[in-house]
Parts: sequence; C-alpha cells; structure tokens
Amino acid sequence: MKLVRTLFGIAFSCMLLAAGYWHIDLIDSRPKADEALSEAPSEIWLQFSVPPDLEQSGIALLGTSGMVELEEVVLVDSVSVSAKVVGAMAAGEYIVSWRAA
Repeated sequence: MKLVRTLFGIAFSCMLLAAGYWHIDLIDSRPKADEALSEAPSEIWLQFSVPPDLEQSGIALLGTSGMVELEEVVLVDSVSVSAKVVGAMAAGEYIVSWRAA
C-alpha cells in the first residue's frame, strides 16, 4: 500500500510540473490593454509565453453594440496569433477576450 501511495505521489507531482510548464501567459498585445486609439485597429495581435495550439486558440472582440466580426485566427510566428477586424467599429470601449492552450 505504501508503494501505491508513493507512485501516486510521484505521478501527481509530475502532473503538477507538466501543468506549470505548459501554462500560457499573454506577454504582449496590439492594441495594448487600456490603450486609447484614434482609429479602429485593423487587427488584434497577441503574443504568448509559449507557442499556442492554433486549434484551441480564439479571439473575440466585444463592443457596446455587440460582437465585432473578426477573420479566422492565424499564427504570426511561433508564439503570436492575430485576427483581422472585418466588422465595423463605432467609437467606444471594446473588450478583447482570448483563449489559448
């Protein structure tokens, strides 16, 4: 029984290390958070701490009038993704939300 607990402890520790290793953080963006722009951006660009899986990555842009249409998310380089803005953007505040794994 002690061997089973030891093996479980080792396996659990390895899972925690792997989860920490693959944790993805946003490093940079364009536009920047809380940046005031004089005109609407043509794309949303995000840079991460590790290469994102494109199939599990997404970007959404929400304004006071609802969601703004974006083109498909594409890889820019090994750690960056972007999506071109297709929909119209009136003056106001917008929220960019993203997911990446």
